Amino acid sequence: MAVAPRAFFDARLHPAALLDVDLETLRQFGVGAGLVVADATASARTPSQLIAHFDATLAQVDRLRARALPCWAALGVPPLALPRRGLLDVLDAIAPRCTGGKVVALGQLGLVTGSKAEVSALEAQLALAHKLRLRAHVCFGGGRALGLLRTGLTVIERVGLRPAHVLVECASLAAARLVQQLGYVGGLTLHPDFLRPKDAAEIVAALGPKRLVAASGAGDGATDLLAVPKLARLLERAGLSAEVVEAVCQTNAATWLKVRVE
Repeated sequence: MAVAPRAFFDARLHPAALLDVDLETLRQFGVGAGLVVADATASARTPSQLIAHFDATLAQVDRLRARALPCWAALGVPPLALPRRGLLDVLDAIAPRCTGGKVVALGQLGLVTGSKAEVSALEAQLALAHKLRLRAHVCFGGGRALGLLRTGLTVIERVGLRPAHVLVECASLAAARLVQQLGYVGGLTLHPDFLRPKDAAEIVAALGPKRLVAASGAGDGATDLLAVPKLARLLERAGLSAEVVEAVCQTNAATWLKVRVE
């Protein structure tokens, strides 16, 4: 029987909406590390608000680390939060915040409509990730729209980021297969309306664990705090090996981000 990894790595957390008791629950169920992803879509739309959100995201990293939950941060401007003007000022504020090892990626970046403004903002942020030698966390059309996915992958290729340095959210088998075949990291963010743990387990069973990374998105709407441990249990029940469970639920994320999980 498969044995769960010593500590799950949740590759997408939004802890500002999580209580301390939620963090303790994560630890009790084996989540031992994570990536705190900036998500300014709800409130921050001006350059000053976006920059303040970056600082709030880094403060959440400190909060989780203080509760013995090692985490790192991804900073960036998602398409729904793009300011009318001043994006370059926002991006200029990222580099000074990348000292000390907390920031390991730019994210969540992406495309919703594929408009010229979205593509331009995506390209600028990917170029910054390339310059700063950071990873990138992206989502195109909710992880299902293959047309937007192909557009986004073309932008990544144009910028010159290595595919293995970019996590692309996948909410379908077709998207995950394309992302995996092209050498990208496939993000499996579990959500009752988009990608159920059962569906993610089927993707892993069909494609194998190579460069597939599990995440809960906990704190962002109707998400499941324990989605990653639940996925691990489903993979075990499907008869997949301990090595597969560990890859998808821990080591692939740490390898992508080039961080060490004790």
